[in-house]
Amino acid sequence: MLEIVEHPNTVLLSPASHVASFDVELKKLVEEMTMTMYASGGVGLAAPQVNVSKRIVLIDPSEGNEANKLVAMINPVVTWVSDQKALGEEGCLSLPGVRLQVPRAVAVNVEYHDVVGNVHQWACSDAWTARIIQHEVDHLDGFMMLDRASLLARKLGMKGTR
Repeated sequence: MLEIVEHPNTVLLSPASHVASFDVELKKLVEEMTMTMYASGGVGLAAPQVNVSKRIVLIDPSEGNEANKLVAMINPVVTWVSDQKALGEEGCLSLPGVRLQVPRAVAVNVEYHDVVGNVHQWACSDAWTARIIQHEVDHLDGFMMLDRASLLARKLGMKGTR
């Protein structure tokens, strides 16, 4: 398992690098990230969260409870977001114990590569999955849910944490 870094580690606050090689090392990293995400009870994980500044995210809205729900996205780009937004509660493995109300688009389109380099386009209209995609892609750009929540939501969500 990989170690999850916590805010304010600088790797979480900087844009991640483009992945150029779709090789055995990439597959191994994705496998290790997958084990780490499931062992930590996450629905998503971005490479910067395991101290790797690469544009890699994993998502599984079922938390591993449904077969074939895991998606590994390499170099994902959100190409469209719906005008309709919704507030929803989010947590983050890099902010243990923090739950925040964060506004997100309810639908997104994302283009990404799989671990062997094939390009995929996904029109995601499920609000929960779209939220996870936005949260994880934010990590690749050096943003965290703290940056998306209102000041009041941050104060309420951080209450009682270290």
